[in-house]
Amino acid sequence: MRQRSALAMVIILAAIAGGRTAAADEPAPIVAAPPLSPSAPRAWYGWQILIADAASTAMLILATEASGAGGTTLGVGGFAVYVTGGAFTHAMHHRRDGVIGGSIALRLGLPLIGALVGGSEGASSASQCRSDAASANHGSGMSLGSLCGLAAVGDMVLGGGIGMLVASVLDVAVLSWADSVPNAPPGSASLRVLPSIGAVRDTDRRSVPTLTMVGAF
Repeated sequence: MRQRSALAMVIILAAIAGGRTAAADEPAPIVAAPPLSPSAPRAWYGWQILIADAASTAMLILATEASGAGGTTLGVGGFAVYVTGGAFTHAMHHRRDGVIGGSIALRLGLPLIGALVGGSEGASSASQCRSDAASANHGSGMSLGSLCGLAAVGDMVLGGGIGMLVASVLDVAVLSWADSVPNAPPGSASLRVLPSIGAVRDTDRRSVPTLTMVGAF
């Protein structure tokens, strides 16, 4: 009886040990790594800012050829379109990551820096120019000095223009990227605005260029 009990115990222990060995020999389950989500495609809308910049440039050029209040209005309007055109376009694309403020900062800061640098260089050159004009003492020193002053102003304007160009390039090439979004569901509002250049006649029957913003939902 004792031998049978001992034999049964040995069989049970052997079965338990064999089960543990089989379980240990089984390979561990392989857990697949979660798939990497592809980066969202990005869409470039800088061409819309280029349209606004082209319109502002046309207004600024026309302002230099117009006279009186019309030229002033065109100049102020052209510069306003230049400063706010990029920010307005970014807002239409629902940019909320500091791009709107960055666009305005670029378009105000870089032209100002360029004008200051150009004006500083122009003032230095004008001082040397006036000194040379005075030393010539041919009775034309006054006119030469005036030309030197005009050249200094030209350097300041050139520096500001270069700053405007650099700001526009950065705004169009760097900031004008947005994550692509699916098509808007039916019934949702979508605003699109495009500038339109035209001309009207003033009280003197002269043609005055105008810039209008056309929007559609």
